[in-house]
Amino acid sequence: MSTAADVEVRLAVDGERRACRLLLAEAARRHELGEVWGAWETSGGEAPRLVGALSVQPVVHADGGREAAVWGRVVRTHRRRGIGARLFAVACDESRRLGVATLRIISDADAGGDSPDVAFLAARGFAVAETLSTFEVATASIHADLEPLAKRMTERGMIPAEARMVPLREAPLRAVARLHAAHLGGTEASVLDSIAERLARDDADDHGVLLIDGEVHGLLFGTTVDGVTTIDAEVLSPTCRVSGGGSGWASLFMLAERLAWGLRRGSRSTRFSCTSGNRPTRRLAKRLGAREVGVETVYRRNVEGR
Repeated sequence: MSTAADVEVRLAVDGERRACRLLLAEAARRHELGEVWGAWETSGGEAPRLVGALSVQPVVHADGGREAAVWGRVVRTHRRRGIGARLFAVACDESRRLGVATLRIISDADAGGDSPDVAFLAARGFAVAETLSTFEVATASIHADLEPLAKRMTERGMIPAEARMVPLREAPLRAVARLHAAHLGGTEASVLDSIAERLARDDADDHGVLLIDGEVHGLLFGTTVDGVTTIDAEVLSPTCRVSGGGSGWASLFMLAERLAWGLRRGSRSTRFSCTSGNRPTRRLAKRLGAREVGVETVYRRNVEGR
């Protein structure tokens, strides 16, 4: 049986990056991953085998705060051998290098249970910060609620006539990556890599970009698979945010357009997520009669110390 001493942890390059992202496939589907590291088993004189992976993504919040979103996985056959601890140490080092003081991990394990994931996080100083709920509502219902409002805002001139939503592949990708890096997280290079992976998948045309006079002002990641539309992430330029003096038209416009895309692709229901502290979205979920279909726990800890 190999131990952590038989495992090499290193920054993934070239084809290794794809292998690591595949190991983190569920996180990669719902979130933008940053740089990735792999844990490679080197014992036995055989070719190195990937047994763990880690991603550290700097995240920028609307209030300017920053933290590092950490996604990690060790294959089941190699757990409880110290590999997770080594990956965690890398996450701490990378966060310090990025100048980020807080680590964030999202887990679907019951925070009050006896899951190994919960025990691992508690042993490393993570504390429960909030919950992340996923809601589901009929796509036709939410679209019928939003479309008339979007039309009224257009008639009143609140939505620019030059605004349009285009599939990700039709947008200027470097400008998209710059917007993402500046206002959601990551580096321009890592976001471009992630975009390239998205464009290679079957759901490539599900992601939308808001253009105003041809300039990138918004990005909405979302997929429609087996009749379910999932809204994964949204980012807006500062001038299009409510906090920047906007009316909120951009979020409404992007969501209404994206739901229309989903309906044309046979979407029956739409899922969206928000934290326990996001009262506006929770009020919207209640008004729409959305049902809660999943709850995850958000853990945080200061990066100082191990």
